Formats: sequence, C-alpha cells, structure tokens
Amino acid sequence: MSTRADLLALQVPALAALMNMGLVKRAQKEIDAGVVPDVTVADDGTVVAVFGDGTRTTLAPGTGVRDAPCTCGAPGGCRHRVGAVLAYQRLMAATSAPAGTPPPSDSVAEKDTSVISAATEVLPSTNAVRRLHGLRGAWSPGDVEDPALVALLGAGNVDRAHKLRRKGYVADVHRGSFVGDDLPVVHLQTSSVRFLVPGDAAYGRCDCIQKTNCLHVALAVWAFREKDRRDRDAAHMTVEVGDGPTTSDARRAMALGTAMELVQLVLDEGLARLPGAATSRVALAKDALQRASLTWPLLAVNELESVVDAYQRRSALFSPERLRSVLVELVARTWATSSSASTAAPEASPETATATTPATKASGGQALPARSILGVDEALSTKLDQARFMGLGATVSEDGDDRRVNVILCDPGGQGTLVFERVFRAADTAGNSVGNSIGGAGNNAVAVDGPSLALRGTVAGTSLAVLSSGQVVSNAVTRQANRTVSFGTGGLQKTSVTRGGFDLARIPHDRVVRHVAAFLAQKRRKPPRWLRPRVVAEDVVIVVIHAVREVRWDPAAQAIVVIGVDEAGDTVIVERSHRALAPGATQALARLAQVGAPLIVVGDARPFGDALLVRAISVCREQLVVLDLEPESDAGRAAQKAVPVGMRPQASSPVSAFLDEVLTLLDHLCLHGLRTGLRSATDDDRRRRLERRATALGLVRVARALRALDDAIAAVGVTGSDVDAAVAVDAWASLAMRVELLRERCEG
Repeated sequence: MSTRADLLALQVPALAALMNMGLVKRAQKEIDAGVVPDVTVADDGTVVAVFGDGTRTTLAPGTGVRDAPCTCGAPGGCRHRVGAVLAYQRLMAATSAPAGTPPPSDSVAEKDTSVISAATEVLPSTNAVRRLHGLRGAWSPGDVEDPALVALLGAGNVDRAHKLRRKGYVADVHRGSFVGDDLPVVHLQTSSVRFLVPGDAAYGRCDCIQKTNCLHVALAVWAFREKDRRDRDAAHMTVEVGDGPTTSDARRAMALGTAMELVQLVLDEGLARLPGAATSRVALAKDALQRASLTWPLLAVNELESVVDAYQRRSALFSPERLRSVLVELVARTWATSSSASTAAPEASPETATATTPATKASGGQALPARSILGVDEALSTKLDQARFMGLGATVSEDGDDRRVNVILCDPGGQGTLVFERVFRAADTAGNSVGNSIGGAGNNAVAVDGPSLALRGTVAGTSLAVLSSGQVVSNAVTRQANRTVSFGTGGLQKTSVTRGGFDLARIPHDRVVRHVAAFLAQKRRKPPRWLRPRVVAEDVVIVVIHAVREVRWDPAAQAIVVIGVDEAGDTVIVERSHRALAPGATQALARLAQVGAPLIVVGDARPFGDALLVRAISVCREQLVVLDLEPESDAGRAAQKAVPVGMRPQASSPVSAFLDEVLTLLDHLCLHGLRTGLRSATDDDRRRRLERRATALGLVRVARALRALDDAIAAVGVTGSDVDAAVAVDAWASLAMRVELLRERCEG
C-alpha cells in the first residue's frame, strides 16, 4: 500500500484552512460516531473513499484536497473530502500499529494534539511520516524550483507572476514550524499565502478569490527564496523581490516632493494660521502619491487632512501629538528613501545615528527596502475570500455628537489584527432615549455611552456587543491597506456573526504576550514606527498574566491599576481610566482582576521601564468582557469600592521628563509655526535651558539638534526667506525624530 505523506501531514488547522472549521468538526463527529467511509489505496497512492450514502471521493496524488473529485457535487470544500482525509489517516494508523494498539481518535486534534503526531506514535516504521517530521524543520517553500511551479500553477500563471516580479514587490515572510497554527506564511500587498504541508507547494493556500494554484503562490515561493538567501533561519523578514523598479525615480521624487511641500507649509505657517491654499496643496499631494502608488505616504496625508479638519471643527479627535506624529512620518519616509537626503532619520540609538541610506536599517540590522517604507504598490483595498475573524473588543470615542466605534478583530489565518470602524451619527440616533444624552433634549437626545451603543446593530444586523466578542464568518470582506475592514451586502455576499468565540489557542503567536522580556526585546528591535506599515491596531496584543499581585484605585488619575506578573515573574501593569463614555469599564476591571488569579488582557501595550504597560480594551477570565461596552452594576460598584487606594507606578526619569518637555516645545511649533512661534526672550531662554539640560543628561546629539533648531528659527526671524524656512523645517524634523525615537525606545 502506497503511503500519502501529504495527507498524513494535514493537521486540523490545515484542513480548516483548506475548507472551514465547521466542515472539519462535522467530519470528525461522524468518524468518531463510527460513520467511517470505506477507504482503498491504489499502488500509485490514489485514495478512494466511498461513504454510506454512495458518495465517492477520490484523492489523487498531485491534486489538492479542495480540488479532489467528489460525487456529492459540492464545489470546493465538502465534508466528504475532509472525511476521506481523516479516514485515510485512521486507516494508516490502524494498519501499521502493533497488535492491540487502539486506533487514535481524530478528535485529539482539538486537544492541541495533531492527527499526524498521533499517527507517528503508532507508525514508528513509516518512512513517510519520519520524512514529514524531518521536513518540518528543514523544508522551506523557497526550495520549490521554477519548473515545479510551472507544473503546479500552469505556464500562464507563472508568466503573469514573472511580470509582477519584474516590476517588483515587497513581502513579509514568516518561517513557521508546521506545528498547529504556526504555518509558513507570506503576506503580499494583496493577499496572504500559507503553506499547509511541508514538502508540497500544492497545498499553498491563498486568501484571494482563486484560493489555490494562483499566481500569488509563485510570488510567495520567490519571497521565501529571497529570505532564505539572506538568512534561512530567520523567523521573520521583510524582503523585496524584483528585477526592476515599478515606479520611476522621477515620479517617486515628484510625489514625495509634493508631500514635503505640504509639510513645509504646515510647519512654516502653523496649524493655527494655515491659509486656505492648504486645501489645494493636500489635494495635489494625494493625487501625486496615488499616481506613484506610494500607499503609506498617501495614507499619512489622508490622516494629516483629518487632523486639520478636526482642529478646525474643534473636535475631541484632535491632539497636537497626532499632528506632530504624522508630520514626522512624512519627513522620515521621504528621507529614508532618498539617496540625496542630507539629514538622517535616526536609527536604533538616536545618539549615535549617522546619515541614512535608501534602505534604512532596523535596530536588528535588517535593511528595510524602500518599497516597504513607501508602501509601493500596496493595494488600497483587497477583497478577501471566506474570512474568519474573532472579536477582541471595541473602543468608543466621541466626535462632537457623533460616536466613533472601532471593533478589534483577529484573523487566526494570518491577516493579524484588523479594525472594523463604525460611526454612529447624531442624526441616526435622534429619538433614541436609551442611555444618557447630550446635544439636545427630548426627541433629539443622542446616546453617549458605550453600553447604549452596545445594543445598536452593526454587521449583518448583529449588535455591537455580539460583534466585538463573537466570531465572524464572511465572504464579503474588503480589507484596506491600513488593516481596516468593511463588509459588503447583496447578491451572494453573506456574513454571519455568532456569540462567543474568544480562543487563546487560535490567536497567532505574534499577537500573544506570555513573556514580557522577550516581547520588549522584540519591540525594541523593530524599525521606528514612522517607517513601518501604517497598521491601525499595530500595538494591540493579548497579554497573559500568570497571577495578579495587586489591584489599586488611583483617585488622581481616576483609574483602576492592576499589577501582575508573567510566568517568569516580570511585571505587567494594566490600567483603565474612567470615562463618561464607558461608565462601567473601571468597575468591570476591578471585578474581574482578583489577586492571585490569572487574567488575560487585550489592549495597547508599550514599555514602562522594565515592565509592560497595557491600556486595557477588554478582559477575559471565563469569557471576554469589552470594557467600553460594560454598563454600571451593583456588583461592579462594590468591587471598585473594595479596591484599596494607591498611586499608579511611576516610571518617570530625568531623561523621560526632559524628552516630554522637548516634545511639548515641538507641538507648540506645529500649532503656531516656525515663522512666528517662540520669538520672545522667554522662549529663547526656554530653548537654551533645554539645550543645557540635554548636555547635562549626556544627550549630546539632542543638544546639537536643539541648537540647530534655535539657530534656524533665529535666521528665519531675521531674513524671512524660504530657504531659511526650509532649513528650519529640516531642523524641527530632525529633532522630532531623534526625541520621539528616544522616547519610544527608552520609555520610562
């Protein structure tokens, strides 16, 4: 009997990726109940499974399970194809096991034990299985040669892939181990490709409409090949593959130059005195960046436009930090990809930075391709096929009378953390008497808090409360470049949302923090945030707290503070401040965080000295609780009242306090402009005092950058020339990058 190593290697996560988890579970239940098809294996390895109802499924070598012929007539996935694979695995285990060994149950896969591992225990002499276990650590999709790709995908697909390769593309490559959900995956601009079986590229699964045997598989193989050429053992790498540029240097330079002119206008005049011409400048910059396919700068200009709009509307969404951040990003992406840049975007240590190069390096030493920094050819939107999401929580913010909700979704299949945005307009809530109200009275009342919005309908008519903590299955998902998603309706587009579904075991490993020290080390090895892709929920992670040590109520900050430890004893600080929009949030956290008990927290995480600080979005013990949507309750009030009073841990140091003061200075200049801002004698003394403090703290390059900014502002005040104004903008940006990176890497 010929052994099919590819079928033995299909673990439950891989089968679910090929079909869907519902079909896999149904097939498992039928086989566990004794409804097992008759399986025969031909000499050439063809597996034929005949079910009790007469359905016949044929699994031929070289043909993917999804494409296997089945007489049930279902296109693509069906329970018979899954059942044939599981029955074949059971047959091989039973026929090769020693006498008296019971056949392994396929349901063990749900206990985090794979079918192939169970089969290996009873198949010690099966060379195919031994080979599979060897391939797990040794095989890479990059080992697949081009002739094999042609045989698998067809000459037409490979030719089209070569055309894209000649233009060039950027890919994020994750090595994977073929254990559980940790599969090799390549994230392309338009889709993600996972390799489900070691040694067989035919099981490359893409989330595009075609799903299998598409040209993206070839692009993924070439990306792995490039990654292996640089460092075969690296767990993750961003690579650029291409035989030539897609965008001419002239067009790219023109587009970035237009964006820089916009930056100069804002910094020169200041946001408070921005002229009406700024609107046309924004439109010109957006048009030029879109024509040049520079997605990340384009999205940054879009955000700059929204910041300006929020300021002019006096919206709560405006903050000086947000304005400064987007201006720094536009300058940094331009400098980092310009061979003629005269000023550096600082690297890992701003105090030792030298001139940047077109491929700016991350602190780990990996060169970032210019295409990655600019998002060249990154698709603004991509239609996903049969997406499965898990709700991780939601945040509620206010914009005047409107309410903006961001639902955090996790894609176990490899898309990472995504966000579904929904704005509840004041006009849409007129006459809603549920909850508190602002902006009027009587029939014009507007629901203001999260608990009221929790009952409102969202996707497929499902309430916000269910969507934010449930499971979503949809074939109508469009993913934006910044990893926001939208759901279509009509025709054959369908979306279903079910309650519950938070499962830590299904969340991608890189989103779960179990060891604080390792997470902080990895975070500090990342490139500066203004060179990374613009992902809206990049800092949202799931933190596993081994034990809660202390719970405090900080009356000054109006915050519940939870201090816990990870498995190694390193400190995790979880905090949640009270807001009128989320009246029950602090109560829920106080109720769920019990001293001595473990806790799972979803939130924005950042370094806090040697600890990890998490601003909680949701908390899980037995089930996921979304803090912004929790109503007040008697139990919550009692739990919060019982929490002892105590101050939040302070990680402030002379360096961090100094950096905060410099950032405040930079924010002031953003608002009031380099031509008119800080011209008084008091302001001059302030800048010189900061320069002396930088020198005293050993921040020599920061002191020099402060001196350069001071001289540039003085020159603009004397001459008023555009040349001196451009120098002042460069000096402002250089100081801002240096200080922001110090603050990011040396938090606390």
